[in-house]
Amino acid sequence: MAELSLQAQELARECGTWCRYLAGLEPSPALVERFLDAHARGIVEPEGSECRFDRALVRIARRGTFLAQMCDVHSRIFRPAGLLRRKLVLALALLETDAKSHARVDQVEPRSKLRLTLVVAAWIARFALLALLGLLILVPVRAFCALGPERGGGA
Repeated sequence: MAELSLQAQELARECGTWCRYLAGLEPSPALVERFLDAHARGIVEPEGSECRFDRALVRIARRGTFLAQMCDVHSRIFRPAGLLRRKLVLALALLETDAKSHARVDQVEPRSKLRLTLVVAAWIARFALLALLGLLILVPVRAFCALGPERGGGA
């Protein structure tokens, strides 16, 4: 891959965080390149779609997989069409179509009904806990973004 600008390096690291969160995998160079291309074409961030809270949410989420999951849960409830969800959907679509990762994303694990019930119960409990944690952490961030001083772009 050619020398990347600072913004492209940041997006490449972000792509890595999303891929580790979504599939437990590092992205291939081809996947990162397609992620960067989608951003360069304005597919993920159409002009005029800026929102200070969306940007803050992405900055928090890109710090690691746990924070990505917490921010994803929060976004699923409160910002389903927001920037973070658009970036995660892009990363998942790229993982599904990448030769090195598609098998992992499409993998189905056979489970008994009891095990499936326990796994789903654990997912629901984790979702609820992450939603609560997200409220405690992200509602003040959202309030600051809405009421705080303007520092460039966004509503």
